[in-house]
Amino acid sequence: MTWNFFKIAWRNLIRNKIYSFINILGLSLGLACAMLIMLYVKDEVSYDKFHTDVDTIYRVVSAREDKDGNERKNPNTGFLQGPVFTDNVPEVDAFVRIQSGRKDVKMDTEVVSEDLLYVDPNFFSMFSFPVVYGNQETSLKDPQSVVISEELATKQFGTTDAVGKTLMLREGEAFVPYTVTAITKKCPQNSSIKFDMLLPFKASNEEMANGENWFNSFLNTFVTVKPGSNLGLVNDKIQKTYLSESAEAAKIISERY
Repeated sequence: MTWNFFKIAWRNLIRNKIYSFINILGLSLGLACAMLIMLYVKDEVSYDKFHTDVDTIYRVVSAREDKDGNERKNPNTGFLQGPVFTDNVPEVDAFVRIQSGRKDVKMDTEVVSEDLLYVDPNFFSMFSFPVVYGNQETSLKDPQSVVISEELATKQFGTTDAVGKTLMLREGEAFVPYTVTAITKKCPQNSSIKFDMLLPFKASNEEMANGENWFNSFLNTFVTVKPGSNLGLVNDKIQKTYLSESAEAAKIISERY
């Protein structure tokens, strides 16, 4: 019986070649599109999920209304949001600031410009990027330390085991030695943070005391929130802290002249 169904279907396909071709083509395209959409959605929802504590990590963003009443979100912050929120909101455990940059790297007589990220020393405590050489807990504590990827290590030194070697990075008009303290694997494709070089984030006491740095927004701030915290309550506390602290800063700035 089943064999007869196959024979009838085959005869219909042969008898109506053009119609059958259109149907098969449409079905194939539909299946292909469905598979592509599924792969795209799977990739999107997997972003940053490899971090061990991803459910407790949040990025600080600001929201303002434009002149038309539409809400505009800005993912950039200044120096102060991370440390002030961590100090004043009990549910906030830690912060990491990330600032993108670029530096000239000198190797022998060749100078190459490389992209990099400036990060706080606890970067690897918050984000689970695999470190293959070096101590991730201490790798960014020295101001003259640098963490690089396996790819950049091979490019600069011809080997991935480059811990202890020196990179000459441009500071102003001179090249300054930085010690390689750790080597990382290539960042996963589904990571919103990508890097080949990390340098310790530097902010002087004067910069941290400058109220204008509430409003000079040029970096990203991430915080970890204690598990089980009421996020609505945490947001309210962050908002109150921001309004209190930045209002005083704004007053100082406005009265300067």
